[in-house]
Amino acid sequence: ITIICVGQITKHKGIDLAVLTAINICKEYHDVEFLFFGGIDEKNSFTRECIELVNNSPFTDRILFKGFARNIESIYSKADLLICPSVQEESSANSVVESKFFRIPAVVFPRGGLPELINHKVDGYLCKNANIDSLECGIRYFLDDKVNLTRCGKNALISSDVFTEKVISKEWINLFQSTVKK
Repeated sequence: ITIICVGQITKHKGIDLAVLTAINICKEYHDVEFLFFGGIDEKNSFTRECIELVNNSPFTDRILFKGFARNIESIYSKADLLICPSVQEESSANSVVESKFFRIPAVVFPRGGLPELINHKVDGYLCKNANIDSLECGIRYFLDDKVNLTRCGKNALISSDVFTEKVISKEWINLFQSTVKK
């Protein structure tokens, strides 16, 4: 099982929590790998700390920082599950929307607009809290029953319909028209 985290390697994106969670999960599940995609600035102390956490673990072959990737298809084609552990209020995470188009459910923290992107245990998993225990619980939901992974993946693709260019364009046009009528 390949679990990905896509975004900036920063504290507000919860990467430290994701790395600690990955280490805990790897202790119990031997068929899991975590891939972190996002720009790596080795001069940044936070980035170095996250990399050091992995390097000091026995899982350097299963928890990998892959750096920035331009081709999102190459990222999502490798994935079974996305984690989005943002700890600050975030309006919407592109990675969660993108993952839906690839049949990949997401585990997200209850921050900002993220809860609006996930229908809990239908097309993803909405953590109760923004912490390691909740993130582990969300990941385990999929690892302990692969049927959940398949079912939520199918539902993620279905739920992606509301994010198509056609639907969004129509919503903007309706908004503009309703504003002009006032």
